[in-house]
Amino acid sequence: MVNDFAALFEKAYDAHGDKMILDSYVPDNGLYIRINPDGSMEGKAINRKAFEDIRDHELVKWFKSADYYSRLIDMNKPIDPKKTIHSNNYLSVFIKKDIFPGVGKGDKLLSEDELEASLERYFQVFKKPNGERYDAKALELIEASGIPETEGGEVDRCKDFILGNLDSISELIRSHEFDKYIKIFFHAAMETYILECKRYLIPKIFNDNKYNIKINDMLVGLSNNNIGFNSKKPYLNHKSTNYDVSFRISIKDAILVKKFFDWLECQESDVLRIPYDYDFAGVLGEEYREKAFYYIHFTRGTTLTVEEFDYVPEYTGKMEFTLYNYLDIHYKEKDSDRRLPVEDKYISSLRELEDEVSRTFFNGRLKYSYYKEPKDIKIKTGEFSKTMMDVLLISRNAAKDYFKKGIKDAFYEAMYKMSLLLVKEQARMSDDIYFDRAARALNLRFSLLEYFNGRDSDMGGRVRLMLDAMQNKLEDNNAYDCENDSEFYFFAGQAAYYLLKQSEAKDKKMGMIEPFLRVNSPEQLKAQIKNAFITYNHAIYLEGKRFKKVFSMIQGYTAGGDMRSNDDMFLAGFMAENVLLKKDE
Repeated sequence: MVNDFAALFEKAYDAHGDKMILDSYVPDNGLYIRINPDGSMEGKAINRKAFEDIRDHELVKWFKSADYYSRLIDMNKPIDPKKTIHSNNYLSVFIKKDIFPGVGKGDKLLSEDELEASLERYFQVFKKPNGERYDAKALELIEASGIPETEGGEVDRCKDFILGNLDSISELIRSHEFDKYIKIFFHAAMETYILECKRYLIPKIFNDNKYNIKINDMLVGLSNNNIGFNSKKPYLNHKSTNYDVSFRISIKDAILVKKFFDWLECQESDVLRIPYDYDFAGVLGEEYREKAFYYIHFTRGTTLTVEEFDYVPEYTGKMEFTLYNYLDIHYKEKDSDRRLPVEDKYISSLRELEDEVSRTFFNGRLKYSYYKEPKDIKIKTGEFSKTMMDVLLISRNAAKDYFKKGIKDAFYEAMYKMSLLLVKEQARMSDDIYFDRAARALNLRFSLLEYFNGRDSDMGGRVRLMLDAMQNKLEDNNAYDCENDSEFYFFAGQAAYYLLKQSEAKDKKMGMIEPFLRVNSPEQLKAQIKNAFITYNHAIYLEGKRFKKVFSMIQGYTAGGDMRSNDDMFLAGFMAENVLLKKDE
């Protein structure tokens, strides 16, 4: 995967260089100070949240470049062995505000003597000849790069100025409001900053120089990016093989990978779809493009880590999907008691379908939870249950692969198996007798089954036939029997809802459907309907011929199979527009 990063980035980097990164780079929060050749100082407080307001200021643009070339790879690769100063060259000094004397607060605050000692220690590193500063492996990298020795006089000039002007620097610092860092830079040509950055970067570009070797006269080593391998994690070492690490890359590729990760760090989104021919200019969003692309998800922690990297050769976000109102459900008109039929909904893109699946099955949780840790996805009574959480965790990878990459097979299997659980859970959480959320979820399940044309793809059409069949049988004085299992379970669902509707409870709340969801056999279902009839028969008019007829059909039919195999048809009967509630003629 690391080699893929280098290959992906190389063409664009060769054409544009660091400009691709700097165009979208945002410096860290802090006070930025530039020391000019005449000894004057300019300060600018930078806040990342408000950076767009000052991005085009000339001084800010200079700070942005100088900051990028002066930062550490990470805190495991410092210049200052005590990690007090966080910059990488003699032209800059980065130090945390909270430890700076007279400015910071807390028990980590340095004394003036400690600050001066830290500065002496920091600048002394740059004065050492290469033979003293670097070990043999690092020296080999420096010599291969052709970088000259540091000019000791320039190091002394910078050190002496800062040590001799700490009072003035402190006064300037105290005159600004800012957070986090104090960053001091000497005015110099940006080419000098780039050279000093290379002097720091190249000896530290690999994860650990002890793994460097030569192959055909080319020096190669272990990449520092996306490895997580260091002396604190010896368990990542290959102990059972005759090699220590799984792969090595060249210095050139290691730098390319590092630059690619720098570019990733500048992106606003942690999920990117990078077109195959992208030029890496500016900030790239999670855009839906009708072309081949690389799909990348990364996390930002102490270091940036790419968690998912995939090439999608073909993709189209367009589709022709219809969310049918198979159940003929109605919705309550605002500020009225009227209930109007829900119209079929046309969906033309995967993004729209993703929104619908997330909203209808998971009450909006799915599309924001593809990469969340389970502990960060919160259960909420009446809205997002433990069962919904479990289904989300099981099915989210399949959903993400379908909606983001167009890979459908796993998503279809997940929806076929899991969406019924979600329909039941929505029914359990229903806060009124209409079960609107559950009914919408069942309509979506049936529409998905039809769209993918797999198992039970005709379920929605069968439900419509059941509604017609039930109406016809209620109007036919000679029809008194269920003709098949589908009719039995659908009619049972209609009867169960009709009976629950007769409840005189003021609030028909969550859990009313639970007794019916617990039954496992057709005989248990008939018994549950009979029990409900006994409970609510006082509310059923003696002339309620329609219900009596259906009740007789249900009790007189012997169904095969088990309840679980027929859940769809029972739930469809329960949630569809109820034929029994129409007045008897």
